[in-house]
Amino acid sequence: FRAGIPWPSLLHSWTILDSHDTARFRTVSGSRERQVVGIGLQMTTPGVPMVFAGGELGLEGEWGEDARRTIPWGRPDTWDVELLESYRALIALRRSSSALARGGIRYAHVSADALAYLREAPDETILCLAARSSHEPVRIGLAALGGLTHLDTLWGEEATIDGDEAVLPANGPAFHVWRAV
Repeated sequence: FRAGIPWPSLLHSWTILDSHDTARFRTVSGSRERQVVGIGLQMTTPGVPMVFAGGELGLEGEWGEDARRTIPWGRPDTWDVELLESYRALIALRRSSSALARGGIRYAHVSADALAYLREAPDETILCLAARSSHEPVRIGLAALGGLTHLDTLWGEEATIDGDEAVLPANGPAFHVWRAV
């Protein structure tokens, strides 16, 4: 990274959760909630998100050939519509944000069950929290976040400001995104 901007090769690399040669991410993750955490990570980290056909509908498959199931176009009642809406919303969020599309990344918290990171561009700072399970609330000093005074919730639950710290939610599996202002 140079001056907060990722090297072009990283920005142009695919971020893939599954493909025609692997088990479906829904099968691997085991639940919609954990799949949404993965999608959140995919849509908010550097690179080009690649969604394998049917992943957005919750298709499953345990291995390469099994994962190549045909999309049930004629059976929309089998689609995970809530998951599809999560994909749409997180893709729209990525497309609306210069920091998510082209910004650098800086890790603010790493623990066994939670990962918080900043995506930063000259005009915007985004804070993301991915949690694979419930954990202690994540507390991050405001100075480490660039002196922000407020976090606007873009996805997930609200965060709070407690003195000179941002306090991020402790639930999981869950994904959260805030714009720092």
